[in-house]
Amino acid sequence: MNFSGKQLLHSVLQIMMVCGLLYVVYHLTTAQPGSNQDMAFYAAIIFTIVAIISIILTIVSKSGDDSSTSQIVSILADNNREPGELQKTIIRLKSNMSDDNVALTASLTRVLEELHEHVSSLQTENEELSNNLNETISVSESLSDKYKTLEQAPQQQSEFLSRMGDEITSPMKSLGSMLKLMNQAELDQETSHLLKIALHSAHSLTENITNILEFTKIDAGLMKLESSSFDLHESIRTVLETQESIALSKSLLIEKHISPDVPERISAPQKSIMKVLDNLISNAIRFTDRGSIDLKVDRFFKDSDTYIRFKVIDTGVGIPEAALGTLFDSLDSNTHLKNSSFTGRLRLIVCKRLCELMGGEIGVSSTEGIGSEFWFTIRVKSH
Repeated sequence: MNFSGKQLLHSVLQIMMVCGLLYVVYHLTTAQPGSNQDMAFYAAIIFTIVAIISIILTIVSKSGDDSSTSQIVSILADNNREPGELQKTIIRLKSNMSDDNVALTASLTRVLEELHEHVSSLQTENEELSNNLNETISVSESLSDKYKTLEQAPQQQSEFLSRMGDEITSPMKSLGSMLKLMNQAELDQETSHLLKIALHSAHSLTENITNILEFTKIDAGLMKLESSSFDLHESIRTVLETQESIALSKSLLIEKHISPDVPERISAPQKSIMKVLDNLISNAIRFTDRGSIDLKVDRFFKDSDTYIRFKVIDTGVGIPEAALGTLFDSLDSNTHLKNSSFTGRLRLIVCKRLCELMGGEIGVSSTEGIGSEFWFTIRVKSH
């Protein structure tokens, strides 16, 4: 270990002071009374002088240490606490290292170096977090744009379906009307038969297209029913007239029974009621080869509301009990139905969805080989 001049002199004086103290103590304990009094006096003076000098040197030494410490404090005070300035502070401390402050400086520089490493690590993590945050913001903005696009999609889809429905069904209905007019003309038997086939095909095509459009709208949550005041009896007559020629081609009769308490004019979604009725009668004709089809309409009350109930009864093939549970819900081709068809199942699904939207219900009872009875109800306001 290296010693400075002050430290060496300080040490020598301390040794001299200790030796002087030992001499005085020895002399006082061994001297005879009255002997060598002057010698003890001088020794005490020398001891006192050495002690004073030692104290002075200690103060001077401490002053030097304080000066060294003040330099360290000054260096630390100059650090502006920016992460990049820590390395510069470490370099300044090392350059000001001396014999008086080597231990303190080494400890401080070691602590600052560890702090610098930790700050650098935190900076790296902060940059990564900042990058991740920017990416998250970018993804969020992209998702927000997509959400706005998807939010507008149903409205666009609804407008598209409405326009396409009108563009397709309008000419098909016109074609059907023209075929009906031609069927009233005097034609030979063969031409009349061909005309009826064309008429039935046009009706089936129009019916299938409207069912597909209705199903798509309902499934997308875009169906909006509009209630209006209309003549219920006339609407039923219109549906039956359309179906009658198809039934007659299979030698089937359609019978109508409307209860006297059923009002003529009601307020309800006319198109949806006619659609459900048309679909059920179409299925009845489709799955009945002989006998008849009966339509019964009556009125009942429930919880102070007025309901109209429709029953379509056929003498067709009937429905197996195992197939009744999913009859109004599934388009699966693997059913227990013997004469299942996609269009027939689609008709029933559309019927159920429309009845639910009208505040009513739909159901069926059937005996295989004997026939089926489909019924549905709608909530109405009578006039």
